[in-house]
Amino acid sequence: LDPSMIGQRSPWALLRAKSRHPETLSFIDRHLTSQSLRTMNRPSGITLLSVLWIFGGFLAIGGLALMPRRLWEGFQRIGYSELRVYLYFGTLSLVSLGGGIGMLSGRRWGWWLVLVSMAYSFGKDAFVLEQTPSLVEHLNLPAQKAAAQYGKVGMRLAINALLFWYFFTDTVDTYFNFASGSRLRRFRILFGIAAGTFLIMAGIGAVAG
Repeated sequence: LDPSMIGQRSPWALLRAKSRHPETLSFIDRHLTSQSLRTMNRPSGITLLSVLWIFGGFLAIGGLALMPRRLWEGFQRIGYSELRVYLYFGTLSLVSLGGGIGMLSGRRWGWWLVLVSMAYSFGKDAFVLEQTPSLVEHLNLPAQKAAAQYGKVGMRLAINALLFWYFFTDTVDTYFNFASGSRLRRFRILFGIAAGTFLIMAGIGAVAG
């Protein structure tokens, strides 16, 4: 058993390996202890958000599987093809499930999946908020509906901003074992990836739409 591969093996696989490869006992025991301590030290906020992300992933899958025909027709009326809807909900479900599971197990890639999806959502909502005045004017929406639109998008932006702050706190950095002083670099990488994702999704939407 290659000790460098221990961090990529599940606890059950490591327990089986202990009986087959006694020479790796100390490596495996240290890794299992580290995983147990990480689970015990998992912040309650991470646990709650992980469960919500996993639930959201299953919800996206269920919504796609059980979507009524009337809703499909509504998507088509606004220019969304079935392929575009499948791509959106499929990507959403995979990112949500992967991010939630990764965060529960203390994996950094779980943090990255969740934060990239949040950055994408933040950018999308900011774009919608910027376009809202022209949308209100074009559709001649009453003041009450316009205020509701501003409030809805503004609330999503505020919640995302609070979550961003939480994911960059010392408690979360310690849980995911991020190096000190890496926040600015992670922040830049994060929004670079999110911008690229936004452009890719827009391009796919233009081709598939």
